[in-house]
Amino acid sequence: MNFLKTKFFLFFIIVTIGHCQTSILKINPITIEYKKIDTISLKLHVYYPIDFDTTKVYNTIIFFHGGGWNNGNYTAFS
Repeated sequence: MNFLKTKFFLFFIIVTIGHCQTSILKINPITIEYKKIDTISLKLHVYYPIDFDTTKVYNTIIFFHGGGWNNGNYTAFS
């Protein structure tokens, strides 16, 4: 009985991992310059859902990377 349970568990894990890896979509952000200080341009990168509808209300997550605006990259969150 334990052998059957182990076999089922391994099959479930393999199928789940294989399915999850194929559903990743690449969404390109819209870049908005929200402030310019001398020659430095501060940008906001907005990711919209693929089927974005302006008449609907969506949940939002805002990420700020660390580094004191000296290092880091916005792609760390995508």
